[in-house]
Amino acid sequence: KALNTLGNILYMDSNVRLNSTDISKYLSPSSGILTWPTKHAISSLTHPKMYEYFHVSSESFLFIPLIRASHLVIRNIKKIRENIMLPWVQCALTRDCISPI
Repeated sequence: KALNTLGNILYMDSNVRLNSTDISKYLSPSSGILTWPTKHAISSLTHPKMYEYFHVSSESFLFIPLIRASHLVIRNIKKIRENIMLPWVQCALTRDCISPI
């Protein structure tokens, strides 16, 4: 609901702190979503059944960095709503996806 109401969403876990007051350069990511990578590959921390749920191969994610879910910026654009947010919400509401064990 928030994404449909607002232009952008800046999400941060409660333990994340900003070290600058100038965050304007982050608020409109050109790709539609701004994330920060971890040192881990997606494939190293993703349950194999999640790939089945999303109908993708695990090999496609061998060297792609996992993102930090603790902070991200999301733009309210059709591409992001349909290709990222909708699948995330559908996964969160499906036991076999969100908890594939």
